[in-house]
Parts: sequence; structure tokens; C-alpha cells
Amino acid sequence: MGGWNHPSWSISAEWFAYLAFPLFAAGFWPLRQRTRLAVGLAVLLLIGLNVGFEHLAGFPLTRATILWGALRIVPCFALGCGVWLVWRADLIKSAPAAVAALAASCGAIVATLLIGGPDWLSVSLFGALILCLASLTSTGSRLLSGASWVYPGEVSFAVYMVCIPWQLVFTRVVEKLAPATHDSLAWGTWLVMFAGVVPVAMLAHHLVERPAREVMRKHGVPFRGRRGPLAARVAQVAAARR
Repeated sequence: MGGWNHPSWSISAEWFAYLAFPLFAAGFWPLRQRTRLAVGLAVLLLIGLNVGFEHLAGFPLTRATILWGALRIVPCFALGCGVWLVWRADLIKSAPAAVAALAASCGAIVATLLIGGPDWLSVSLFGALILCLASLTSTGSRLLSGASWVYPGEVSFAVYMVCIPWQLVFTRVVEKLAPATHDSLAWGTWLVMFAGVVPVAMLAHHLVERPAREVMRKHGVPFRGRRGPLAARVAQVAAARR
């Protein structure tokens, strides 16, 4: 699992979170009317686990992959539950407010990375970013809804799946052509590698992911559940854009 199939650790961690969802639901659903408390508790759990793990293990929890990947997802999944409760409460009601919150969260993330802030702060801010992105849809904003923005999102999972194999292949080829770059790659070479993963992901998306998705849809049984008011409104907004 630690070789070419690097993403396998996170998929296993996701399954752990799904199996443990009843425990998360039991903890967060009673707080559905107290969204700020729910998010606050999730952030405290995030801070506690990150600080405690690094103190005991000697490396950050955000670098735990094959080992301790199941623990790494616990605070993130808990934060996601809290963010969902905030989104469900419909606290961001207008498109301008959603755009302003999105800009603020992006700025805070960049600032945190530039000053070398703690990992738990970056993860918390990404939770805020996800909330703002979800609020764009629920408020009817068309920001990031153009085809040029939607398509990169479509291939993002393929990027996630092929980035490590692509890096392994690319660096091996570079090492063969220029052995002196074994220890470090030049900035220009890194940029080529970074940009090159996109067309590779596009091929994987169209040749593997989409055909597999269609097979699953054809032979799977769709779930038809009840939708809450906010989810119904999001569905109406999406239908109106088609």
C-alpha cells in the first residue's frame, strides 16, 4: 500500500469514518440546534488530537498515512459534521456574504501557510472554506459555476488517484535523463511535473472514471430519500441552471 497505490490509505480511512458514522451522528445530532457549540467542540478535538499525537509520535498527525490514517480522519470527519450542521442552519443567506466569506477564508489559509502556522489551524480554515463553497450554491451564487471551473472539479478525483504514480514515473525519467537531479529537481522541472498531472488525470477521468461511473449507475439502485428544505432549495437552484 505504500508504493504506487498511495491513496489506498485514505480510502481505508474513509471507510473507517463511514463505519463509525453512527458514533459521530450520536454526538453531533443532539447539537443540531447549537451549531457554534458543535463546531467549537470539533475544533477542540482537532487541536487536542493534533497536538497530543505530535507530542507522542514525534511527527504531525497530518503526515500520518498508512500508519494512523484512521486516527487522522477522526478530527477531520468530526469537523465536517460540525460544518454540515452550520450549513444546514443556513446562516449564510446571501450570495455576496458567501463570496465575502469565501475570500476571507482563502486569505486566511494563504496567510497561515505563509507564516508557517500550526497544522490544526490550516485544517480548521479548510473546514471554513468548504462551508463557504457550499454556501455559494445554497445562496444561488454563480461564482465558480462556469464550465472552466466545473471541469477541473470533475477531474480532481482523477488527479488525486494518479498524482503519485505520475510523480514516480516523471522523476524516474528525469533521473535517467539528468542523473544530477536525483536529490532535487529544478523549479522549472517541478512546474512541468505539476502541470503534467492534469492531462494524465484527464485521460484517467475519461477512459476509466467516467465509464466505471456509468456502469455503476446502470447496474446500481438509486437511493431516493427525503430531502430537507435547504437540500431541496439547492436542488432547485441546480435544476434552474440547466
